[in-house]
Amino acid sequence: MPYALIAAGRALIAVIRQEGLQSRGVFIVTAERVVMAVILVVEDDVFIRQVAEMMIQDWGHDILSAGDVDEALSLLRSPQHIDALFTDIYLKNSVLGGCELAHQAIALRPKLRVLYQEILLPKK
Repeated sequence: MPYALIAAGRALIAVIRQEGLQSRGVFIVTAERVVMAVILVVEDDVFIRQVAEMMIQDWGHDILSAGDVDEALSLLRSPQHIDALFTDIYLKNSVLGGCELAHQAIALRPKLRVLYQEILLPKK
């Protein structure tokens, strides 16, 4: 039987007092996943984008995804909440690269944080 139920943000904390025992336990039951940040992932390679999305979600963040600069700018111009931009530096299918995208993104959202990434494969 719960001793106390406390609502804390999106989590419900149950303090349990077991009958006949002196100890109490605290258990956190989340109704939904608590998101640490919303990160826009921009990567033109589908496989690399999916791996990046999976890793970022595993770290507790929510993601938005774009395969090119135009799609990313469209999301950045929308009212959608975005905390950070995670972009490939060299976007082979776009006129602009990740650095230029970051400059435009910061112009649109001055508090946006930017993370750059590039995969360099060995020459065959």
